[in-house]
Amino acid sequence: HKDYFRNGIEHFNRIYFNYPPEWRTSDVGEKIIGVRNMRISIRQCMQLEFVLYIRKYKRDKFNELAKGLEYKIDDMTDEQIQDVVNRMEREDCKVFRIQYMNDIFDDINDFIKDIRDTVKQENIYNKLLSDIYDSDQSNDDKIAAYEQLDEDKNNYYLMCLRNDIPFHLHGETKGEYLFSDFTANVDIGDNTILTFSSPYNYYEGYYVDIMMTADNDNATYKKFYMWDDDNDEPLPYAALNPGELDLNIYDDDTVNDRFEFDTACYFHIGDNNPYRNSIHHITKFHRELEFKHILTNLQCEVAASFASQSNHNLIGRTNEAYTPIKYYKLNDNDDKFWIELY
Repeated sequence: HKDYFRNGIEHFNRIYFNYPPEWRTSDVGEKIIGVRNMRISIRQCMQLEFVLYIRKYKRDKFNELAKGLEYKIDDMTDEQIQDVVNRMEREDCKVFRIQYMNDIFDDINDFIKDIRDTVKQENIYNKLLSDIYDSDQSNDDKIAAYEQLDEDKNNYYLMCLRNDIPFHLHGETKGEYLFSDFTANVDIGDNTILTFSSPYNYYEGYYVDIMMTADNDNATYKKFYMWDDDNDEPLPYAALNPGELDLNIYDDDTVNDRFEFDTACYFHIGDNNPYRNSIHHITKFHRELEFKHILTNLQCEVAASFASQSNHNLIGRTNEAYTPIKYYKLNDNDDKFWIELY
């Protein structure tokens, strides 16, 4: 408080700067400040790290079980959805793990494109490509498998049938109309809302649920959901003895459930602040995963103490250059000036 809120906590958005030392002499003449630009570049040093878990399951099998439990299919809670999923067969319900790491984009729409592209890379073609490479087949057999896969790569259903795979993430295929497994959308209004969801939830075929955790060797996931240790892959079923989130801050490399600082800031993730996106919520499966008040490149209006000639001391907006340069004549002899961000 003493160092930062120099003029009271009501001025939390005020930052102080020193005038050049030579201005303190009495013979500098007229003091002028020129504003060339007020670009904010903090995004360039921030990075996002997290893991998405996409749970995809057959709609007809789910609906059949839900009706047997007398649930209203169009109005089910997350707990009821999980109750039905717990009763589904392994071949009817799968979870896909997608790791994301990249620098923060200056425009949120660029981030949306990048996360969509990341999910698309986890498609069935790339899975089979990796399976062939990691297999114990001879080189000749691998070459034959690669050639066959290359012929099939534009036909999702053929790749599933030929490799005895019930279903997988689609990715993009030519010649077929397929819905995306995952989409992200932003709504910028009084606050900025980012939503992760799937178009499948509104059409036939499948349901899709999404959750997000810190990149911590699946520790968070294993607290709430089962894990297939033999195949090292996530299972869709609820853990028999669910744990609790560990949100303590440690000085060593102890694994806990907290997101990295940059990621928590960007998605506005918190624990007990009602304006933050609760970590207790986003680390569970939902048909739609919504983040409010996320960090964006929306501009701020800037006011300054030296701009007394302007209405409400306003200079202009951040992230824009001024041509010609804006000049202000100083009418005071202070050794400091302040700016305020709105």
